[in-house]
Amino acid sequence: PSVWGKMFKLQQIKSYSLSVPEEIVMGEDAACVYPFLVNTCKSIFILNQALYYYRQNDKSIMHSYNAGQLNSTLKLLQYLREKTASSREFQEQLDYYTIMIVILNCVNEEKGTLKTLLTRYQRLKVFLKEIKFKEICSSIDMKQLKRNEKLYIDSLRCGLGYVVLFLLGVKKRIY
Repeated sequence: PSVWGKMFKLQQIKSYSLSVPEEIVMGEDAACVYPFLVNTCKSIFILNQALYYYRQNDKSIMHSYNAGQLNSTLKLLQYLREKTASSREFQEQLDYYTIMIVILNCVNEEKGTLKTLLTRYQRLKVFLKEIKFKEICSSIDMKQLKRNEKLYIDSLRCGLGYVVLFLLGVKKRIY
C-alpha cells in the first residue's frame, strides 16, 4: 500500500492524496493508493528489482504504543470500503488487508501497560464489532494465513481477545 514503492503521474494521484481524511494517521498511503488503483489506474507495470532501502526507526508509530490506533484504522477501513466499493475483487482483497490490520492492532494494544489490559481488550472488542470481523473471517481462506496468525484470528473470532493480548505479552517477554 505504500506510496514510496510506486510511480504515478502527479496529476492523476494528487486528488487521491489530498482527499484522505486527516483522522487517518496510520494507513494514509493505503487510503490514497488503493482507491487510485481501483478507480483510476488503467495499467500497472511491476519491476522485479529492489530499488529502495527501508530503514527501521525504533521511535516510529509502528514501534510505540498508540492509544488512537484502533480509531484511526477503523476510519481507514471504512474509508477504503467506501472508496473501492465498485470493485468486488478488491473488496475481497480488503478482507485480507483487514486481517493484517487486526493483527497489527493486537500487537499495538499489547504494548500498553498491564494495568490497562482490560480497557484495551474492551476497545479491541468494539473495534472488531465495528469492522464486522466475524463476517470477514467467514469470507477468507484461513489456509493462506500463517499458524500464529490463525491462532490470533481464531481467538479473536471466539471472543478471546483478552487471551490474544496476554499471549502477545508473554511472547514479547520470552523473546
